[in-house]
Amino acid sequence: VIKLSFEEFDLERGYDTLTVGDGGKIGDTRRVLYVLTGTSVPDLIVSLSNQMWLHLQSDDTIGSAGFKAVYE
Repeated sequence: VIKLSFEEFDLERGYDTLTVGDGGKIGDTRRVLYVLTGTSVPDLIVSLSNQMWLHLQSDDTIGSAGFKAVYE
């Protein structure tokens, strides 16, 4: 399994999103674990397999700090 832990999180709520998925092909909606946005630091995310993908979608209107994460 993969453990993803966020140290910082700041995305423009509703416009910038970080999608976290498990295994398979990146963007496979059947494998989405979380869609994250806003400024609350998410809880620990644990994969269901030995693969995990992240997809950041952002627009160019407001600049936010982004996020800092570590994995194990």
